[in-house]
Amino acid sequence: MMQYGLVMLLYYFLYRVLKVVSLDILKGYNNYNQSTTESNAQPAKIVVVEDAQKKLSQPVFDLTDSMTIGRGAYNDIVINDSFVSHEHACISRLRDQYLLTDLNSTNGTLLNGRKVEEDIVLLSGDQIKIGAVIFKFVR
Repeated sequence: MMQYGLVMLLYYFLYRVLKVVSLDILKGYNNYNQSTTESNAQPAKIVVVEDAQKKLSQPVFDLTDSMTIGRGAYNDIVINDSFVSHEHACISRLRDQYLLTDLNSTNGTLLNGRKVEEDIVLLSGDQIKIGAVIFKFVR
């Protein structure tokens, strides 16, 4: 009889442990979904601040997971400017951040007036200069 009591106590203990663990997992999953939804609710953009020679097709670009910028027609953002390389720069998403990468362009990419030497995290309000065009990163 005592053996049955111990077995029942063990089952009750396991039931409580599994219940607590499953609630923790669901809570974490719901928090993840909420933060993902919030970050996706307002996608990042780059807004054209200066384009004196009208080299761009639109004034605002919604950013995707990875966008290339350059003179080549195959880029996501095409800048028809001889100072812009065919494959000039890339903006890519890494979790909740966007990274700016210069793709070994001839004339370089400037971020807030400084040459981009390595991948750099973009912050809202940052200005990106490629050729004669200046973009503003907006989050």
